Amino acid sequence: MANGTTTHHPNGEELIPCVPFYLPPKQLQRWGDTQLLPHVNWGDLFFDLFYVGAAYNLGNLLRYERSSRGVMYFAGLFGAVSKIWFDRLTFDSRFNVGDDIFHRIYEVFFLSMLATSVVNIQTVEELENSQDSSSMFSFCLGMTVLTFLDMLRQLEIIKFVNTPEAKPTAKRELRRQFPSLILYLVATIIAGVDFYHADNDHYEKYRQLANETATYGSSSRRNDVPIILCIASFVLSYINVWLHIFSKLAKENTIPMNVGFVIHRHGEFTMLFLGESVLSLLIVEVTNEIKYYVTFYSGLASVIALQYLHFKSQPHHADEHAMRQSKVRGVSFFGFFMIYCASLIALGATYKMLLYEYTIDNADERGRMMAASDNSVYADEEDRLQRTANLFSGSMTLTCTSLDMMSVVHKGIFDNLERCSCPKTQKIYWSRVFFVILRLGLLIFMATLSQWMSDPEELAFVGLLALLGQIITRFLGLKVFPTMKKVHAAITGEDHHNFKGQHEVRSSMAYSLNQDKWPNVTSGNAESSNV
Repeated sequence: MANGTTTHHPNGEELIPCVPFYLPPKQLQRWGDTQLLPHVNWGDLFFDLFYVGAAYNLGNLLRYERSSRGVMYFAGLFGAVSKIWFDRLTFDSRFNVGDDIFHRIYEVFFLSMLATSVVNIQTVEELENSQDSSSMFSFCLGMTVLTFLDMLRQLEIIKFVNTPEAKPTAKRELRRQFPSLILYLVATIIAGVDFYHADNDHYEKYRQLANETATYGSSSRRNDVPIILCIASFVLSYINVWLHIFSKLAKENTIPMNVGFVIHRHGEFTMLFLGESVLSLLIVEVTNEIKYYVTFYSGLASVIALQYLHFKSQPHHADEHAMRQSKVRGVSFFGFFMIYCASLIALGATYKMLLYEYTIDNADERGRMMAASDNSVYADEEDRLQRTANLFSGSMTLTCTSLDMMSVVHKGIFDNLERCSCPKTQKIYWSRVFFVILRLGLLIFMATLSQWMSDPEELAFVGLLALLGQIITRFLGLKVFPTMKKVHAAITGEDHHNFKGQHEVRSSMAYSLNQDKWPNVTSGNAESSNV
């Protein structure tokens, strides 16, 4: 065991390791320390498996409700479960928890609550009708307990970690999570009261009358308050992060995150949702139509292209990440990364929708889809195809836009603007400006794709062409635009091969990053920068 003690027999024979009941958490790094990437933690990978199920259920939710209501519930549920993942990432990038009995029991209970929330990500009709279904109540209950368990971890830090910066960091996290706990608790109470009605006789009469006059999930029986509270919880938590970075932060009251570990975990999280897209393409009924295979292989090639685009555009070294450059860039990156992950799930779900168009004549499948919605989304083929096309073009546009914005915040807006002009003469290079306009044109084309076509094979194939256009323009961009090393060399006259560290080249319009550093720098960076 990692932190257990081993007992020995008097004759020298090694016996079963003794696992301690409790070991206090340990802070991973302090200011000025060289950050080392932790070894692979199989517990983290096992934790991620629950998000495979979450992605699958979220994709099914969109598949059975291809409307604005489906998008609203998708956003609320994704925001809630992903917040738990990012809260855990923030904790694990600062602290290490011992391998002891207490934390093993804690982990079992934590994963059980996460499973409770994930398994209750059902169709919109079940979630919105909290009178007949317990799905929303169970989901909110799981989120309430998960948030409370996260807060207990912060209390544990305050009690047992004795470094001077640990307690202020934990208290700041408690203040951030407390509003979410209250909102989830209120959502749980509202959904619970709706499901466990006080007057059973009156409720039974109401149900009988409702069955005669309204269909399951009709607008007269919708309760959207819990999902709105879930959305508010996630949004408020993100706003609190912004408020914290503009508050008075100093090295004495903050703990640097292990940026290398964060990059590693972000890559694993992205692979989960790319994997969900692969599953959406592979786990479907197969037909012998040529159009089916055009859609299938176009979708498969598109996912491969997205995988290439992602890992080609994201930094692999901590010093190149937005979190090492600026606190504004760091928090902006998290926002765009959340949008990126959500749009990946939605895009994978739309590929499944496109393939299912070739099996819609199957009686069982048609019956399930018709029963899933009261608004006859699936009754009219033209309307169904248009809704699918809207989701496809919207999710693909958000995926590529958020990926581009993540690349921008890594380098900085001012740095990227300077690459469009001569550093010395400020002369604008219109060829580079045209190149930027071309990339924007590709995004606009993706956004309007559903207005041009709605046939599955056409959407999948043209979408693939658009992604290939993204790859080509990104490759050409490496030739057209100078690297920051060359920009620095043009200004200073130095050999760009001698360019080292994180030199921040700024125009007269830019502000100094020394006043805007995100508190995640180490070694030499930590000595020369302020929080």
